[in-house]
Amino acid sequence: MKIRFILTLTFILLLIPSASAGVGIVYNTRNIDVQEGQKACITYGAYNPFSTEVEAKIYATGEITKLTEKQEKFEIPAGTTHDKAKEVEFCFNVPHVYERDCLAFGMFCNKQCPAETKVYSGEIVVQETRSGISGTGSSAASSASAKLNINVVCIPQKRNYFALFGLIAAALAAIAAVAFVIYKNLPSAKDRKKKQYKKQLEKLNQLKKQIKEI
Repeated sequence: MKIRFILTLTFILLLIPSASAGVGIVYNTRNIDVQEGQKACITYGAYNPFSTEVEAKIYATGEITKLTEKQEKFEIPAGTTHDKAKEVEFCFNVPHVYERDCLAFGMFCNKQCPAETKVYSGEIVVQETRSGISGTGSSAASSASAKLNINVVCIPQKRNYFALFGLIAAALAAIAAVAFVIYKNLPSAKDRKKKQYKKQLEKLNQLKKQIKEI
């Protein structure tokens, strides 16, 4: 009976292929706070404790996909353990999500924060793309993932009327300076009369000359 059991178990083990490569992920956080309009990066660890080097990629799923820059591909050497995982930086660009009341060109804004914080949820996935240095390997790629919530921090903003009035005053001063320069360069009424008199005198002299020639 024991011999039959041992033979059956050995046969089953022979039918199951032993794993030669695979990936895992190491992470330190599942929640990060990021101000809107800012870029944030998180460092993850990828490991492969097996005997074959693998090529892997890291990417995002879920709502946080729209915040990611691109997929990153990298090599994980064979025998890379959990405590010596390969560090991979993954970055996000958080857009402006809270409504602002701006006067002009996105300046002099007023913003009130809502009661609920905007959260982007999803997972960061490390997935094997190629087993072995030569490019051959199992068609079933291994993967590991970590959940992540990106909390978009809202900072209230009050319209800076002091700066607004200062800008208006500077604009008015610039307009006044330009108007003064133009006014100074314009001919006076006396100069205009002199020019008109000179033109009329020239016409009169030409007329006299024409009469003499007749």
